[in-house]
Amino acid sequence: NEALSNAQGKEATVRVAGTLAQAATDIAALVDGLVIRDWKRNLDVQRRMENAIEDYLLGHRHSLGIDLSFDEIDEILLKSLKVAKNNY
Repeated sequence: NEALSNAQGKEATVRVAGTLAQAATDIAALVDGLVIRDWKRNLDVQRRMENAIEDYLLGHRHSLGIDLSFDEIDEILLKSLKVAKNNY
């Protein structure tokens, strides 16, 4: 939400808040499915997570109701991994 709000404007993110919440849940499930012991130190697992998140965002960028740029996808990807590292 923060990444999109900066690029697209707050009004655009408020308009699709429910869809963004579902996307966040879906991304969390993707990461959760790839978590293994010591994954934070395992670059291969982190790359798989990055690829899974990027594939999800590329596959759903039009259905989210916001046309995501590649820079926005990269920012969402980085923030998603940061959140995952803090929560798992």
